[in-house]
Amino acid sequence: MKAVLPEAYGFFPDAFELPDEIAKFKQASEKRETIYICKPTSSACGRGIFLTRGFSKISPDLPEKFVAQRYLDKPYLLENHKFDLRLYVLVLDCNPLRLYLHREGLVRLATEEYHEPTVSNLKNVKMHLTNYSINADSPDFVENSDPQDGLDGHKRSFRAVLPELKKLGCDADTVLHETEELIVKTLLAVQPRLAYMRDKYQQNPSGESTAFEVLGFDVMIDENEKPWLLEVNHAPSFQNHTELDHLVKHQVVNEALSLLELSTVTKQRYKRRLQEELRDRAMGVKRTQPLGATVSPQESAPDWSAREARLRTGYKRLYPSSCPDRAAQHEQYLGVAREMWAASCGLASMDNKRRIAAARRGAVAMVSSARAIAAHTASMKPDVAIGRPVSAPAQRGLPPDRGKRTNGGVGGLIRSASASMSKTNSSGRAKPIRTAT
Repeated sequence: MKAVLPEAYGFFPDAFELPDEIAKFKQASEKRETIYICKPTSSACGRGIFLTRGFSKISPDLPEKFVAQRYLDKPYLLENHKFDLRLYVLVLDCNPLRLYLHREGLVRLATEEYHEPTVSNLKNVKMHLTNYSINADSPDFVENSDPQDGLDGHKRSFRAVLPELKKLGCDADTVLHETEELIVKTLLAVQPRLAYMRDKYQQNPSGESTAFEVLGFDVMIDENEKPWLLEVNHAPSFQNHTELDHLVKHQVVNEALSLLELSTVTKQRYKRRLQEELRDRAMGVKRTQPLGATVSPQESAPDWSAREARLRTGYKRLYPSSCPDRAAQHEQYLGVAREMWAASCGLASMDNKRRIAAARRGAVAMVSSARAIAAHTASMKPDVAIGRPVSAPAQRGLPPDRGKRTNGGVGGLIRSASASMSKTNSSGRAKPIRTAT
C-alpha cells in the first residue's frame, strides 16, 4: 500500500525483514547512512533490540531473523525525554470490518534525557528505547502515583497527557485525528486477507460477530507533530504492574466484552438448527447451501449503533465512519487493498491493473483534501451513528489455501500483512512481522 499510495501511507518508517530482504536493505543503506533500530522477530519486551548505522555495521552472528526499521531520530519530547503511545484498538469483526479506539492508553517515557544518536550513545537503550520492561530497571525510573496527573512518572495516562501536550503548543487534536486515520488505513490494508481467511476457516452463519481482538498500536510523534506507526502488537500485555495499568487495561478489556454482549443463546440456536439440517440430509433433502449457512430473521446482525449508544463505553468507532468524506476516502483505500490482494493471489489481469490504477488516482485525489476533512471532523462529536457496512469482497475465484494454515487470530494476519505497507508486492503468505522501534 505504501508503494501504491506513498502519501496516504507515509506514516510507516522504512523497514526490512532480514535476512530475506538483505539485498534491499544493503541498497537502501548505500544510498545514505541511516540509523536503523533492529529487533529479533522472536523476542519481546525490548530484548535483543539494538541501533546500528546501516548494512556495514550488521554483525554476522545476529539472530536468524530480525526486522531493521529506520530510526526516528527527531522525536517530539516530553520534559526532554523520548516517549511513545500505546493505544488499544478493538477489531470487532473483519467482514464487515468494525474498528474502535479506546480513549484510555499509555504514554511510556525513556528514563534518560534524549540526545540525537551518535557513535558514543548508540548503545544507551534507556535513552533511545521507551519499553517499560527496559526502563523499569533504571534507578531513575519513577512510578506514576496519580493516573490523573499527566506529568507524573515515566508511564502516564494518555488522556492525562493530551492536555499537557496542548500546553506545550502541540496541536493535539490534529495529532489524534491523524493517529485515528493511521489506525484505519493500517487495518484497511489487510482487510481483504482477513475477510478471506475468516470466511474460509470460521463461517459466520448467525450475523453476530464471531471473532474479535484487542490490538496494541505503538505510535511515536516526531518534532513536526506527525504520528508514525512503529508496530502493531497482536497480543499486548495486560499485566497490571501499577494502579495506572489496572485503571487503563481493566477498562479496555471490560468494555470490549460489554460491547460484544457475549451470550450462549446464538450458539445454542445454531447447534439446534444444525441438528435439524443433519436430519433433513439423512432424509434425502437437497441443500443449496453449506450446513448451518441459513440465517433466520431472529439471527440477523445486531443494531450496532443502538448498542453503542446504549452502552456508552470508552470505545470510539473509527470504521465505518459517520463522516461522509472520511467514509468515501476509506472506500478508496479499501478498493486499492482488494485489488492488490487479488493480484497477490495470482488473479492480476489487465482489468485488475486498470482498476488498481483508477483506484489509486481516486485515492490520491482524496488525500489532498485530508487536512480539510481533519478540520471538519475535529469539531464533530465522536462517531456514534452506524455507517453503511462495507460489503464483503467477492470470494469467487480466490485460490485454495493449498492445505497450509496461517497464524491463528486476527492479530496474526495483521502482523503478517503489515509488511505490505512497505513493499510493492506481497507473497500472500501469513508471515509474522514485528517492527522494531
